[in-house]
Amino acid sequence: MTIVQFAQRIGLSTATVSRAFSGNGRIAPKTRDFVQAQAQVVGYRPNLQARTMVRRQTDTIGLFYEGPEKLDSDYYVGEVAFGIADAAREHARYLQIMTVPPSASATPAMMLDLILSRSLDGFILHLRQPWSEELLAAAASREVPYVIIDNTRRPDEVTLSIGDQIEAASCRLGEYLRELGRRAPGMVRGIHDEGKLQGYRRGLGPLADRLLVHPGGKTFQAGYDACQALLQQCPLLDALYCANDVIAIGAIRAALDHGRRIPDDLAVVGCDDLAMARYAQPSLTTLRLPKYDLGHLAVRKLLALITRQPLASTPHLECSLILRQSA
Repeated sequence: MTIVQFAQRIGLSTATVSRAFSGNGRIAPKTRDFVQAQAQVVGYRPNLQARTMVRRQTDTIGLFYEGPEKLDSDYYVGEVAFGIADAAREHARYLQIMTVPPSASATPAMMLDLILSRSLDGFILHLRQPWSEELLAAAASREVPYVIIDNTRRPDEVTLSIGDQIEAASCRLGEYLRELGRRAPGMVRGIHDEGKLQGYRRGLGPLADRLLVHPGGKTFQAGYDACQALLQQCPLLDALYCANDVIAIGAIRAALDHGRRIPDDLAVVGCDDLAMARYAQPSLTTLRLPKYDLGHLAVRKLLALITRQPLASTPHLECSLILRQSA
């Protein structure tokens, strides 16, 4: 059914029908509600392409990020994406998600096409990577707004970061483990976590000189292998901070297989507080990061840039130590 046929059927002009769906122009709320209700009755849907051409907006935002090497390493971004998806829906925006293959050296052509053709009103980038520089340059050339979620950088007009909060929480963790009487600390790193290491060292105080650090990785297997290596290097290891919960769960399995009791012999702590953390065995002590809220805020910040309106309010996002059975 075309807009002309629909307008004739309900006895209104096509201009009135168009205003009812576009939100542009003057129209009485009662009339707008009537038009939209009748559209539901007869099954009419406005032509999105036609609306885009008239309004020069797509009502679509993007989410771009580097995909995982393995299926078990993408949980953090997934929980951030829940916040992004909910906020997009609340603000009546479509969401297009695209991932980049691991270790990509250039922005995929399809992603660039979305920007250069202005098929998106704006986009959110998770982590600024070498491959993303071409993407950001294309966005600047087409004046397409974007927001970057990157906890390794300082916050600014287009960058959302809780890096300082994560570092402070890591410091509190080091203090907590020292207060528990732990004397042989270790850490399994992930990616982009220099702030976690620095904060942890500060919290450990005089114990920082004893800290053993393993490069780790992102997966359950990486955590398992790292814990085994650290226990071989230091059989008396009694505290282990893992850069994410996935690594921590893998480390717990390795410690148990090694005959270590958790937390009696070895306290294991993760970071992120993924949904799975409370269901691990033993349940995982971890640093809770406001993943959902970070994604939700990213959409609000992006829409403020798109509409060139100031962001109404910016909530303070906290990171906290969640104590469970593993430490």
